[in-house]
Amino acid sequence: IDTDAILPGEYLCENDVQALGKVAFLHTNPDFRDKVAQGQSIVVAGHGFGCGSSREQAVTCLKGAGVKAVIAKSFGYIFSRNVQMFALVGIVITDDTFYQLAQPNVPIRIEMRGRTIHVEGQVFRFQMSLFEEKLLNGGGIIPLYKKFGNRLFRVAVEDAEADDGAASCATASTDCGSAGKAVDVAW
Repeated sequence: IDTDAILPGEYLCENDVQALGKVAFLHTNPDFRDKVAQGQSIVVAGHGFGCGSSREQAVTCLKGAGVKAVIAKSFGYIFSRNVQMFALVGIVITDDTFYQLAQPNVPIRIEMRGRTIHVEGQVFRFQMSLFEEKLLNGGGIIPLYKKFGNRLFRVAVEDAEADDGAASCATASTDCGSAGKAVDVAW
């Protein structure tokens, strides 16, 4: 599913997240928004979800529609970065059993702390770095940048090293300053 299917190009100039949510999958799955409104807020997809153009609005329109998470076999590279930038849960699960079980109207529960997904009595593990978790918990890159400025990446990494992930720099009430050492901020 490419970004053109998620958000039609004629709405790219729209900035309001709620308005974008009203046109998510408008041409390809017109009932999508109704399903999300009824509580089906986790999108389950196959390979390459969000491939195509780099429109960040593809992520924000999903959030505006009420989507809480997207689980896919793989994501388009830029889309995978944008879900983190805009604090939408994006999880890669490659196990075919998950997709056999995760049918429409089947409840899916995601436990972020344990990095597990529960569906039909089965448990599937997923990976998420502490940095990705901090972006998610902090509301995305923009709110965290407003709080920490150009120290954002250093603060997030150092905070994870200092407390082994127990606290979040996104919610810390004190300045998590820099010790001046080089850190890897790859994500």
